[in-house]
Amino acid sequence: MSYFKDMIKDTRVFGVLVFLAMLVSLPISWMLQEMFNAGLMLSFISSYTLGVIIVFSAFFIYAVRKENMIENGD
Repeated sequence: MSYFKDMIKDTRVFGVLVFLAMLVSLPISWMLQEMFNAGLMLSFISSYTLGVIIVFSAFFIYAVRKENMIENGD
């Protein structure tokens, strides 16, 4: 778990993750507006939440796998 903590402490990595979450949220926001005729802020907030969940969970899975590879010497 130390690899994950070291990566998150790096502000560049955190900034890239937030930027990727924003990029992921834009198509989701557009889809919510088209499907449910939702307001702009409501669809953006909900889609940004989904984007954060998707990007950070993918990063967490990557960091855990990378740490396991480091521990196993792969």
